[in-house]
Order: sequence, then structure tokens, then C-alpha cells
Amino acid sequence: MATPFDTLFTATAAAVLSEQFAETISVQRGSLSTSGVTAQGFPGQGQKTSEHGYVLATFDTCDWIILVSDYLINGEAVDPSGGDLFTDGDDNEWEVLPLENKRTHELIEGGNAWLIHTKAVQNT
Repeated sequence: MATPFDTLFTATAAAVLSEQFAETISVQRGSLSTSGVTAQGFPGQGQKTSEHGYVLATFDTCDWIILVSDYLINGEAVDPSGGDLFTDGDDNEWEVLPLENKRTHELIEGGNAWLIHTKAVQNT
């Protein structure tokens, strides 16, 4: 059971971390989009492997944490969906996809935030 101090510390730490490490992105689904969404991105690398375990390709990934109340499309709170696109502050595009045997998204922080898995969109 959390003490009042633990609860206050957790809330304060979360606010400070969000302020220091979050960025503003836009979320797009089809022709609808929402800009100014606060998100924390955690970049990584993914791999495509053959049935024999050989690495065929590597690609950039990013897991994003977004508050459930901030994941809006056309002003309506929705669940993340495969194919949603994020554009970060550097104009990089990320597509919501299930990666490495994971679902596209999962609830965290007691159901208050989404952890959303994305892959970099390669513009050729």
C-alpha cells in the first residue's frame, strides 16, 4: 500500500519527467488529425528475421507514452489503431504497428496512459 508521500512523490516525479522529456507530436488517422499531443518517445531498433533466425533487415522503432485523455482524433478520445501515424517535432513519421509479437498498444499507469508501438516510416 502506497503511503501519502509515495503517492505525492510519484505524481510529482511523473510531472517533472513529462515536462523534461516529453515532446509535442501530431496524430493522424486517415484524413483526420490532432496536433499538439504530448508524448514521451523511447526510440529503439527492430529486426526482421528469417525463419532460420538470420537478420534480414533492421529498422527504427519508437514506443510512445501518451495519456489516454490526450489520444484524440477529431476531438474524440479513441484507442490507438494500427495504421495511425505520428509526426514528431523533427518531422519524422511513425506508424502504429504490432512489433515483435506485441499488440499495437497497451494500457499502463493504472489505465491512464497508452504505451504505443511504432515503426519509422521510410520515405523513398
